[in-house]
This record gives sequence, structure tokens and C-alpha cells, in this order.
Amino acid sequence: MHLKKKYKIILFILVLGVVLYGSSQWIINSLINQYLPDIIVEKNDSPYELTYETVHYALAERKLTVKEIKIHPKATTAVDTISYIKGSINQIDIQQVGIWDLIKRHHLTAQGISIIQPDIQVYERQTKQDTTPKVPLQFIKAIDIKSIAVKQAHVVIQQAERNIRLHEVHNFNAQLKGIHFGVETRDKPIPFTYKDYIISCDSVTSLVSDAQQLSIHGIEVNTNQISTKRLSLLPLTASKDKADLPHRLVTIEAPSLVLKGTDWGYKNQTDFYLHIDQVQTPIVDVTVEANMLSTQKKETKTSVSAKLLPFDLTIHSIDMDSIRVNSLNEWFVNQGSLHLKRVSNKAKEELHIGTITAKQPELYFHQAQQKQKTKAAKVDVFFDDLVQIDTLSLEQGSFTSTKGKDRTVVIQTKGIQASFENIHLDAQTLPNKIPVRYNGISFSTEAIQWNTGQFYDIKIGKLQGKNTSFTCSDFELIPKYNRKKMVRMFRYADDIFTLKTKSITFSNYTWGFDAQDVFFLQADNVRLDQINANIYRDKTPPFNMSIKPLFSKKLREIPFTLGIQKVQIVNSTLEYEEYDANAIAPGKLTFGNFNAVIQNVYSGYQRKQVPRTTIAVDARFMNAAPLHVDWSFNILNKSDAFQISGTIQNFPATAMQPFLQPYVKASTEGNLDLVKFNFSGDNKVATGTFAMNYHDLKVTLYRKNGEKKRKILSKVGNWLIHKNTAGELKEVNIKKVNRIEEKSFFNYLWLCILQGLKQTIL
Repeated sequence: MHLKKKYKIILFILVLGVVLYGSSQWIINSLINQYLPDIIVEKNDSPYELTYETVHYALAERKLTVKEIKIHPKATTAVDTISYIKGSINQIDIQQVGIWDLIKRHHLTAQGISIIQPDIQVYERQTKQDTTPKVPLQFIKAIDIKSIAVKQAHVVIQQAERNIRLHEVHNFNAQLKGIHFGVETRDKPIPFTYKDYIISCDSVTSLVSDAQQLSIHGIEVNTNQISTKRLSLLPLTASKDKADLPHRLVTIEAPSLVLKGTDWGYKNQTDFYLHIDQVQTPIVDVTVEANMLSTQKKETKTSVSAKLLPFDLTIHSIDMDSIRVNSLNEWFVNQGSLHLKRVSNKAKEELHIGTITAKQPELYFHQAQQKQKTKAAKVDVFFDDLVQIDTLSLEQGSFTSTKGKDRTVVIQTKGIQASFENIHLDAQTLPNKIPVRYNGISFSTEAIQWNTGQFYDIKIGKLQGKNTSFTCSDFELIPKYNRKKMVRMFRYADDIFTLKTKSITFSNYTWGFDAQDVFFLQADNVRLDQINANIYRDKTPPFNMSIKPLFSKKLREIPFTLGIQKVQIVNSTLEYEEYDANAIAPGKLTFGNFNAVIQNVYSGYQRKQVPRTTIAVDARFMNAAPLHVDWSFNILNKSDAFQISGTIQNFPATAMQPFLQPYVKASTEGNLDLVKFNFSGDNKVATGTFAMNYHDLKVTLYRKNGEKKRKILSKVGNWLIHKNTAGELKEVNIKKVNRIEEKSFFNYLWLCILQGLKQTIL
């Protein structure tokens, strides 16, 4: 069969086209393979050699493919003194490359570049020299690419001297669009511009210190958001020996972390900045454990800290929906959310946070065993930064403290509301025991229960305060057991206290720690309203023969700074009950409508001069007669000198019945029109005056049952006493009274009164 002429022409043209295409592609690839290696060798003035297995240009697709690329230092490069890189790339595809511009004008233009399976190792040395080749190589003057894709990359950064893997990235994938590199961008921190990007990887591990490693199992990044999966900061416990690790090992885990509205870059060519609209994570777990194998010595010399964040950072909000903390199996946060607003870091200036809010946290503290108190060596830390927080608040928190293997509850409270204003942290505040300053504070709690130990519980209805004042409402000190059981538990005879008060208020108070880390507490006024106090003493257990210091000595020896200008006790009741083996029932003394003003309550800690402490008491003795007492002493007087005076008016002697008949097995009749005393003394001896004006005084003595009268002894007793003072005030100078050092000040006062009674009545 013969083809027509026109078909022959068409066939010839097709064959000619194929031949020309094949010839052209062969010529172009021949030229590339012939001249490209020489160009690379001639123009490559970097310390690295670049080699490849094959290079191929597809003319129809305008696609350049380079396979099996390798990069490694030149033989003349001294890699033992500088940082360097080496690695390989499985394949590079350059779509629609302008091959003529690349060869003649050294301008790389392309529709897209794909870098497939690069495997790069970076070896860093302490010199931190930047010896990586500039991108692109010197023979390329400009790059314009619509899209660059990196697929399945593996990158490792190692510290060369110690052969430690610092950072590693697996299955890194990225796509950058609208890339331009030129003379105008070459010297910038990011030496190219781009319009859009998408980045992801399967995992990242990073050694953030010699003891901590950061691991992230999945990252996705675009121009507006960064998302991570299974982020964890872990201690390097996989090492064979933990002796070189710190005493405290920290673990932080978050199943996911999202950074929304991200923007970053450089200003002024060198200053990096990062802006984030919102950081969000559903759960954060923090664990701090003790490394018992650590042999690291505690830092005793001055340590220098760099800036917290050496770049500009702004974050509109950070939201942790749930945060859980376990610190040394002692401190726990079981639930609660944490929210930060308006985070702003100005590099080399300050880190500023608008608000930090913890919502509904459940705080626990567990003390497994009693720790021996040791004074820690002070560490001088140079903190070259400033942290400012406008408001730190706690909303609807709860706190529970336990101890021992059985986790006995010590303190428990709920409904905690607290707010700190204008918090300031810097180099001057950091070494202090309270490492911050703040200008305002407010707080409140609901019911507090406090197990104080073996014998007492404390209950508080509500606690609230603001700045320099706070009020404790419905305070109760309650014995754990009934009186009989408590007494059986005592080794020596002791007081049993039961105390309830409507409110305790501190006004204009300050507290903290001084330059020597010693606690101090100062207040203008402390007011206790409506105290109902009962003191019970059972004298059947053995008497404690230890020396009992007077109140002036107790204050003088307080080992911290205490300074309260005024203490007020208002509208209160005080009861004292005493019992011994011979008593039918406890004898009771009652001081009703008890009001007291105590001025100048100071400790002697580091004081050379203090004002005199004064106590003024007004009460109704046995709820029957007005009592007034003035008492004063100077705490710095080591002889414990004191002055005490008082008066009782119009006291019916029958009012002593609740104390005398069940306890002393006696009763009195008559009326004490006026009793006055004025004693002065010290920790050894006392003297002074005692005066009485009374009439129709009569005494009745009872048998052991406290009911049947001992008539003969009662008559003898009444013969011995003076029944009245004939309307005159009988005053005596009491004989010297020696203090019994093993007994309290109130026993000392009673001995003085008893001596006055003997000298006036008998």
C-alpha cells in the first residue's frame, strides 16, 4: 500500500520532530552533565563538596531531576575545630526550570522544587561558628520559585565534642510558596521571602539541658496556626547512672497544644518577634520527682541567668483547660484550669502578664513523715530580668493537707478566693524568702478545719481579708476528747482549753521575712469579739516541775519580730475550772462581760528598746461585781519586773459558791464592799499593798460530800476571822511573797492576794 504524498509529509514532520526533540534533549543533558560539575567546582567556595549520582532534564516537562545528592566537608576543612554539616538527598525535582537562565545568567526560576528524603546531620561545636554554605551556592545569583516542597526529611543536630544528639526531626514535610531569593534578601536573618507555607513532621526530640529532653509526636504548622500532639518534657532517666542528674527531675506532658493566630519574623534585621493570639491545651500534667541517686553538689556560688525570653513575644491568651501537678509526692493539683491574658515580653526590658487566673483548683499537700528542719545555704542568684503581673487570682479553690501513711487530714478548706495585684519580680526580690513584691491582696475562704495534733481541733467559719486587714469569723479551739480521756492522756497535770470567738480582726498588719529570712508580724490593732473561753485544770496527774517563765520572758524570747500596738478583747466570757482528787466537782471562777486592752505586744528579737506592755481588764467577777485590773511590764527587763493593781466593788461573798463549795468544801457569806490590791515584783519575789472594806463576813465548812456542814469547825473559823471592817478600808503592806518558779504567773498573783487576805481578815 502506497501512502499519499500529504501523509508522507506529515509522517516526515513527526519523525523529524521526534528526532529533533530527542537530539535536543540529548544535547541539553550532555551540556548539563559536561559543564554543571565544572561550574559547581569553580563557583563553590564553601567548605563543602557537593556530589550527585545523576542529573536529567526533561525538555517537554521542563523538569530537572537530580538524584543521590551528597554534601560533606572538603578534605581541607578542619572539622575538628568548627561546626559543620553533612548528609544526603535522595532526589530533587525542579519543575519548569529555566535552564538557559540557570546556565548563562545564574538565575534559577522554576514552577516548583521537590526535595525528597533528605537526611541531614549537623555537628555543632562550642565555637558556634556558622560554616554552613550560603543558600543558594555562590554561582546562583537569584531564585524565584512558585513552590518548594520538602518530603520525608530526617534532620539530626549533634554536639561534636561530646557526641550528644541535641535535636532530631523525623518525617519532616514542608511546602513554601512564592519564594524569592536575591541580593536584597541575602543578608537578612531569613535570606528569602515567601507568601505561604505548610509544615508538618512526625516527631521532634530536643535536648533542652543536660537533664531534660523535649519530645513532640506530631507537629503541623501554617501561617496562622501551630498544632502539636503528645508534647512532653522528660528527664533523661534512661541514662545508666542518675548520679549526674539534678536532685529534682521534672516531667511535663500535654496530649495536644494549639497556637492560633501566629505571626513571626524579624524587625531591624536582627530582632526576632513572635505574636500568638491564643495558646490552648486541654490537659497539662506536671510531675516533679526526687533523684535519690544524685551526687550533684548544691550550688553555692553566684549563678548567672540570662533573660527569660531573649526575643519579643506577645500572646493574647493562654488557656490550659485542666492542669494536674505532682511535686515530690507531696504537693498535688488534682484538677483546675489555668488562664493567662496579655503576655508581653520586651527583650532586654521586661516580661509583662496582664492576668493569671487559676479556676477551681484542688490543692493537696501530703507530708509522709516529719522532716528535720535544716537551714539551707543561701544562694546568690543574678537574675537579669523583670517580671510584672497585673493580677494573679485564684477562683473557687480548695486545699487539703494530710500526713502519715494513713493520710490523716490536717487542714481542709474550700471556696478559696484570692487576688494579688501588681506583682513584681526582679534581681532584688528573687533571693528573698518571698521572691516577689505586690501592692494589693484580697482573699476569702469558706469553712476551715485544722487538726492541730494530739489534743485539739480548730474550726473557722470564714476567713477574709484585703490588703492590710483580715477577719477570722467563728473561730473555735475544741478538745478532741472528753475531759476524763484527755486527763488520762496527759503525762503531767495540764490545762484543757475550749475557746470560741465570734471574730478576730487584724487591722493594718504587715508580715514577711527580713534580710536574714526571719519571719516578722506587725499590726496596729487586733480585736477579738465575743470570746467564750473555758480553762479546765485537773490536778490529779503528777505536777510538772519544770520552771514556768513569766509572760515578759515568753515575749522576750520569741525568735522573730512581733509588734502589735493594741490587742482588744471585747464582750467576752472567761471561765476557769479546777479539780483535784478531793474535790466533789470542779470549782469554777467566772469573769463575765470581759473586756481587755493590751498595749504594746512586742517580742524581744533584735530589740534594744520597747515601750512598756500594759494590760487593762474590766469584767464582772463571778458575774456579780465589777473587776478592774491594770498590769504592766517591760519585756526587756531580764528580772521580769512587773506592776499589777486591781479593784473589786460590791462583791457578795455568796457568789464564790461555785468555786468554794465543790472544790474547797466551804462557803462564804457577807459582802465585800471594796477590795484593792497593788503589787510589784519580779521573777523571784513580790510585795505591795492589799486593802478590803467588808461586812458580815461568815465562813461555813463542809464534810467530804460537800453537803453536810461541819458546825464546830465553822464556828472556830468564824471566831478567828474579823466579820467586818466597821465601814473603813483596811489596808496592809503584804509580807514578801516568794514565787514558786514551777507554777504560773496567776499562781504567783494568787499567793499575793492570799497573803493580803490573811493579813486583813485574820
